[in-house]
Amino acid sequence: MKKTIILALLMLTGIAGAYAQATVGSDSSPKATLDVVAGNAGATTPDGIIAPFLTLAQLNAKQAQYTTEQTGTFVYITDYSGPTVAGYSDRITSAGYAYWDGTQWIMNLRMLKTFFLLQPHSFAFYEQAPVTKPLVCIALGKTPLTYQWYKIVDGNVTQPCMSADGTRFATNSFTPNAAKGPNRYYCVVSDETGKGITSEIAEVVIGCGAYTNSGWLAFMCHNLGASQRFYPFIPERALHGAKYRFGAKEASLTMVQDQANAGAISGWTTGNTSTFPMQTSGDWSTANNPCPTGWVLPSNDQWNQVINSSDNVKTYIGSWMDNATNYSSGVNIGKYLFLPAAGYRNGSGTLLWRGNDGLYWSSSNARYLRIYSNNSETLGGGLYSGLSVRCVSE
Repeated sequence: MKKTIILALLMLTGIAGAYAQATVGSDSSPKATLDVVAGNAGATTPDGIIAPFLTLAQLNAKQAQYTTEQTGTFVYITDYSGPTVAGYSDRITSAGYAYWDGTQWIMNLRMLKTFFLLQPHSFAFYEQAPVTKPLVCIALGKTPLTYQWYKIVDGNVTQPCMSADGTRFATNSFTPNAAKGPNRYYCVVSDETGKGITSEIAEVVIGCGAYTNSGWLAFMCHNLGASQRFYPFIPERALHGAKYRFGAKEASLTMVQDQANAGAISGWTTGNTSTFPMQTSGDWSTANNPCPTGWVLPSNDQWNQVINSSDNVKTYIGSWMDNATNYSSGVNIGKYLFLPAAGYRNGSGTLLWRGNDGLYWSSSNARYLRIYSNNSETLGGGLYSGLSVRCVSE
């Protein structure tokens, strides 16, 4: 057996010496200096070329052996733990193929295009600033890789992020200083040749709101009197909030009272009373603004712009059935404003249309927004009625 192997090697050496080329795995003429041919179809042996296996420590120990004469040599690193040698092995960052470029060892990524291992999350919502979780994108490619985050402003205009836009804007982990409303960002990763790839767009929304003719209108995320502990885009009884008569500074019925009794309310009439005050004419008095500081009721014109803007796609969700315990219905106006169908209180204080309608006051002379199954409109009247209130930024 040993004689056979020696003879085969001598023959191969002789061929290589005569032709300066050799074929391994076939009797065919070599197509290059060394031509390795896969086994026949159906062969049971694996095909391929196995490079020398070395650990990082072993490679470091051989530093003196590698000069320009070994340029192009490649090995397979099995263990990259331990210290690297600056300018020699410091670009070995993982197990895998590495090649010698005549000066140092480089992870063999020249054959790979740069690609993303992790894209930034497409959507993040914060009811208020600041952003607490960074946007992250991680890429693999020919090192060193550089990262740059960009923001999209005024539609499709892009600008590279700077220090005013957030922290670590030139790394793979960027925390933006996002403004109120929707903010859009993406990351560009470039390799050492300057070739770059662009991540998917990440949208970071600060607060709720919708578009009007003049741009973004910031809304509070919850009805007045609702529980702010609950996510504001999924139907939930805790989002329904209190009921207000027109012009009242304080809630006519709290959410707890509204949900505990669907019947007539003692003392609730169509008139203005000390127990259940209302404003009998004109726009909602600024002195009786029920919204927190910095917030007001939307005008009737603002409601109309919100429901009619082509930028606010309306999605009606839930059963839209009239029932005192139906908390499943509501409408998403765009992606950042959800209005639950909380019903209303009529002239005797009786609850009507919960789950079937949502009625929201405007500041304009007893005008209000009505949402119902597959429709929305603004109407007027019913000063004595108890409706929901959703505030907008001043």
